Amino acid sequence: PNNALDAPGVADLELLKARAAREADDVDAAEDDVEDMEELRRTVGKLRQSAKAAWSTVHTLVTKFQQEEDNSCEEERELLVLLRELRALASREDSTHSLEPTATAAVAS
Repeated sequence: PNNALDAPGVADLELLKARAAREADDVDAAEDDVEDMEELRRTVGKLRQSAKAAWSTVHTLVTKFQQEEDNSCEEERELLVLLRELRALASREDSTHSLEPTATAAVAS
């Protein structure tokens, strides 16, 4: 009779042990999830910092490129002005040289 009373109690105890083990596993899994989330939060923070640094670098490079482009355009404009001036000088030189033989011929006659 004693064994008969103990058998359901033992079975209940075994069920409780199994349930406690599952719940302990669930708690361990939840703790692992929390640790994973904290790690993800740290990783996201690092990624944000990296993204900010990358954006800053891109912004700096774009600004530098624009300045160089502006400088290049200014240099091109200056070169075009110089080229026009040289062409004008060359044109004047050509007209002066083309007049010289005529003037020399006129003086000779």
